[in-house]
Amino acid sequence: MRIPRSSRVSPARIGRIATVAVAAVACVAIVGTGYATARAVGHHEAPQPQSPSQAASAAIPTDAAASAVAATIPAAEVSPSQPSIPAPAAGPIVVAIGDSIMEGHGLASDQAWLALLASEKGWQLTNLASDGSGFVAVGSNGDTFADQAAAAEQLHPAVVIFSGSSNDLGVSDSRIDAATTATIAGFHAALPNSKIVSISAIWGDTELPEQIPAIDSAVETATAAAGGTYLDAGQPLANDPAVMQEDEVHPTADGQLMIARAVQQAVLAADLTF
Repeated sequence: MRIPRSSRVSPARIGRIATVAVAAVACVAIVGTGYATARAVGHHEAPQPQSPSQAASAAIPTDAAASAVAATIPAAEVSPSQPSIPAPAAGPIVVAIGDSIMEGHGLASDQAWLALLASEKGWQLTNLASDGSGFVAVGSNGDTFADQAAAAEQLHPAVVIFSGSSNDLGVSDSRIDAATTATIAGFHAALPNSKIVSISAIWGDTELPEQIPAIDSAVETATAAAGGTYLDAGQPLANDPAVMQEDEVHPTADGQLMIARAVQQAVLAADLTF
């Protein structure tokens, strides 16, 4: 069908109409965006749900965004590892050789007088003392002080502590002298750089046996020959039955504490440090 001339639209007019239409759509889009933004701000609208692909894209920051975020984090949080707090320096390795009183017979191991001193002074203590043993006497573990000394050598201690013992009572003085000298001298020969400290024999609350001073003398002589230090702790349990266990042989926890104090006084008197 032929369109009348009066109804035709010229190309120029079509172009003007198209331009106006595009501008109108743009204005609507801008106004709509502004309205949506204002509505979201004014009413705190929750964001519209995103598709999985949109969410994944939003979760991955651009290099510029990542750098901006990292710049706001303190260095300690960005660092891959935190500096550790230095551990306190460990005390010297100390090994004890002795009898049931040094062992803490009948008590928890940390109640023995030597354990009390080790805790106070920070020693790394290994207590090899055993019930019934002496320089000559064989203890309940089948060992003498010489056996304990051999075990101590394997630990390479900075300090070894020997104790005289009433378990050697009844053995001849000459035999005690020989065994004491051999044990302490043998340890010194094996580990000449280890410090040797010896403690006098501890008795209970009753009258002191006549042979105890001879036992102490043997320990003192052998210790001096090995370049060590002998400590006379006296008899802190004397005449005090309240600090003895029911067997009347071994001290209670209070008795062990009294021994620890007496040994500490002897250490101070000898100006000994370790």
